[in-house]
Order: sequence, then C-alpha cells, then structure tokens
Amino acid sequence: MNREFLDAYLKLIVDYPLKQKQIIKSLEDDGIEVIGYIRKPKRNEKEEVRVRLMETMADRLRERCLAHGED
Repeated sequence: MNREFLDAYLKLIVDYPLKQKQIIKSLEDDGIEVIGYIRKPKRNEKEEVRVRLMETMADRLRERCLAHGED
C-alpha cells in the first residue's frame, strides 16, 4: 500500500466523526428531526450484560451524533 493512499485513508477516518456531527447539525438547523436507534445484541448474554451493552451503545449514539435522548 503506498504512503499517499494510506495518509488519505487515515485522514478520512480521523475526520469522519466531525463531519458526521456537522451534517447532523446542519439537518437539525434545517428543521429536520434526526432519529437514532440501537439494536439489541443477538447473542445469548445474561440480561445484565445485554443491558450494559445497550447502555454503552446509547451513550455512543448521544456522543457521536449529538443526539438529544430521553434520560
């Protein structure tokens, strides 16, 4: 893999969260309500583990998308 390609690819990865937040903010500024969701893990974890995983997903959704969730 050449260095130029790798540098460009890494920049895309690093810039993605900021660009995603800018897009969502722009949509909200235009009056569009942005809705996010999380899915229940399909594995056979204990209920406590499943709840913890879903809470972690909800926290990440709020953080990455500037989501306004009900607490």
